Amino acid sequence: MLQLKGHIKMMPKPILALALLVVLPAAASQDFTDELTTLIELTDNKRFAEAIDGYRRLLNRSTSPRWLKAGSQYEIAELHAKLSDRRAAAAALRDAFDLGFDDCQSALKSEALAPVVNAPDLRERLRTVSLNEQDALEIVWLKAEVAQAEHDARSMITENVNRVDQQETVVPQASMPTRPTESVGVHYWRQQLRIMQAAQRTYVLASDRERMVHAATMQSTAGGANSAAIAESARQARARADSRRLQIQQRAFKMLPISTAHVRPCS
Repeated sequence: MLQLKGHIKMMPKPILALALLVVLPAAASQDFTDELTTLIELTDNKRFAEAIDGYRRLLNRSTSPRWLKAGSQYEIAELHAKLSDRRAAAAALRDAFDLGFDDCQSALKSEALAPVVNAPDLRERLRTVSLNEQDALEIVWLKAEVAQAEHDARSMITENVNRVDQQETVVPQASMPTRPTESVGVHYWRQQLRIMQAAQRTYVLASDRERMVHAATMQSTAGGANSAAIAESARQARARADSRRLQIQQRAFKMLPISTAHVRPCS
């Protein structure tokens, strides 16, 4: 679902499923970011068969939590669809729903799966998928934060072009919701956000290093550093970080006073 190449890696030189910060059983507290990032990169590079094999290994691993199995099965459906194997994609999508994959909106909005989900039997199957209100709201928030993390990373890398200071960029990031939940889709998108945040840190740091080398070279060529310009560059970077931190605080996920028992059907 996430595409690091299509997102962060397409940024100016250099820059998607499922670990939590909540108190859950031990298997669910594992962080699968590294393994899943590798599979996302295979997908980005159109090595779909290898990615399918990788997701199957996660699916068949006895220690994988249910949300990881369901998410892996969903990714397999997406990959079969990219390979134009609609029969295999439909079978994998049914299996994902059987395993509890409840983010029906991702399936409905997927370009690759569009020919598959329009089949009458899968449309009927989708009608049986439901989420409680709090889970549905968190999934929407998580997807928005994934997009925002990508946008912020692009901005920080672009800002590095004109910086002349030698300080690392502060990378403010949203905190993961910690409420207990059984929703596979919530767990799936929590990890998607974690993957994007990890990529964000990695590529902004790479951009920092490139900027520092360039700035040092330019200052050496000019015969010395302009201390006023360097101080102002650092001040502006801190101000931008403070602004992003405030925006993140304002966007923080908040539980609404609604009944968690209220179920929202897929539509």
